[in-house]
Amino acid sequence: MKRADALRILGMAAAGAALSAIAWLHVGSLALLAAFPLGLASARRRREAFAFAFGYFGLNSAELPSILLRFFNGDGLAIAILAPLALALILATPFALVGRGSPARRAAMMLVALLIITLPPLGFIGWLNPLFAAAALYPGTGVAGVALAAALFCGLAAWTVRTRKTAGAVLLGLLVPTVAINAWHVERQKHQPATLGVYALNTRLGKPSIDPEYRARAVEEIARRVEFHSAPGFDLVIFPESILHDLSDVDRIMLMPSTGHEDLPTVLFGATMLREDQRRENGIFLLNEEFPMVANSRLPVPIGNWRPFMTGGVAARPFESDIIEVGGRAAAISVCYEDAVLWGHPGLMTGQGEILLSFANLWALRGTRTAHAQAVGATGLARLGGVPLRRAVNE
Repeated sequence: MKRADALRILGMAAAGAALSAIAWLHVGSLALLAAFPLGLASARRRREAFAFAFGYFGLNSAELPSILLRFFNGDGLAIAILAPLALALILATPFALVGRGSPARRAAMMLVALLIITLPPLGFIGWLNPLFAAAALYPGTGVAGVALAAALFCGLAAWTVRTRKTAGAVLLGLLVPTVAINAWHVERQKHQPATLGVYALNTRLGKPSIDPEYRARAVEEIARRVEFHSAPGFDLVIFPESILHDLSDVDRIMLMPSTGHEDLPTVLFGATMLREDQRRENGIFLLNEEFPMVANSRLPVPIGNWRPFMTGGVAARPFESDIIEVGGRAAAISVCYEDAVLWGHPGLMTGQGEILLSFANLWALRGTRTAHAQAVGATGLARLGGVPLRRAVNE
């Protein structure tokens, strides 16, 4: 390989990483992801297109080794390094197809690559998808907005000097509606049902554990804050994901007094529950005398919680509904990793939800860019679905 070619490949990788770093700073800056297909279209060879995509997905995965080591208490060094690298390679590879050919072929290959990383099976792990641009460009439009963003990406991938007039007309037709759609979204937000009685409570309990000291602290935290919020004006209160590890009868007994408050709001909290087959449910539970599980994690975080071929992992339910009726509302549920992927939100994306309730446990991500990007993802999903967001996080 010539030195100039190597430098160009490095430059393309750096450009992809820079785009990722800037675009995921804020939900509004997700609009910059429209530059993703332009970067691919500028590639002279497939390896340059791959380098650009790898730079984008690679930066997203750069912190994962340290996060996984923290999650597993320093064990599994090989997995902690190889798994994030494999994730970036897998997600970047389809976009190598966009790097050369006629404009029509590049547009078609862009569509194919987007479908590969958005739909199952890669859609289960395809986090920080460039199609999150739809949240900034086409808010409140759900599935239609994702389709419009995909069409925009295909048009941008086909852009060349020779096709600029035709491509320009198509792109103008796709971009002009963004002004009208954003104005409509702002006006629509003014007339949404009030969510003043819905509260998401963050905690700083650290890593969930079966240690009695941790369990006592977690139960005390729930009981104390439920007591405070058992008053008129509080309709629905949510706590973070899995703040109780392997929910037990003792936990239920200790929480039982909290169910007797006169003005008890609807309270949801996250907890894991061990099944007979030694796999876990990562559920959302209702605080009452029966402690029913009203929702479940559909896409547990890969490697950390979802281990399809290993014992002890959390069960995945990628095709279950994301909508539940709670506190008199149709609520879309997003649990942790689901905040960062487009797949798994069918109800939200088709207008069935009135609010997005996000439950996260980010003790292993505290202070990282990854945690911030996940928060932007949750905000983007709510904006794309045209609903308010309430998000409870444990650190």
